[in-house]
Amino acid sequence: MNPLQRIGRQLLCGLVFASCLTATAFAQENDIIGDWNCGLSIDDAATGSSVNARFETNYASDGSYVRTGQLQISLAAGQIKLTVAMDESGDWHVVDSKNLAETATKVSYASTSETPSPTEQMIVQQMQEGAIGELGNEVIAEITALTADALELTSTDGAELSCTKA
Repeated sequence: MNPLQRIGRQLLCGLVFASCLTATAFAQENDIIGDWNCGLSIDDAATGSSVNARFETNYASDGSYVRTGQLQISLAAGQIKLTVAMDESGDWHVVDSKNLAETATKVSYASTSETPSPTEQMIVQQMQEGAIGELGNEVIAEITALTADALELTSTDGAELSCTKA
């Protein structure tokens, strides 16, 4: 490859990289609208607990969202395992072109087990009560990457959410 081709290729790569940064730095509502399949994994080595969440979120053009999915929860180094169905809805908007804000107005958790144990019932009830206590509070996550078919968010507690356009 001659020097001119190498420079041209480097410029092209630089422009592609810059356009990705621009898309992230200047996110608008139209970039978010649509259906997204998302996943989140959190492991706490100190307690031996983990949460793996898979859900779909629809961000509507009227500023509302609907989220449905499941959380697989493992507590006390796997001694307690349960799967919880989640339904949530609320309002959303982009803040300063780099953050996604959500305000939940309805949240519902339920065990997917046909006959949940008393421990499962207690955990789900605590999750539901905690979620109800947070209704109406705006939660903001940083948009760390955004393309036409991928969205990555980082919450204030460092949790990373990866989504693909459905």
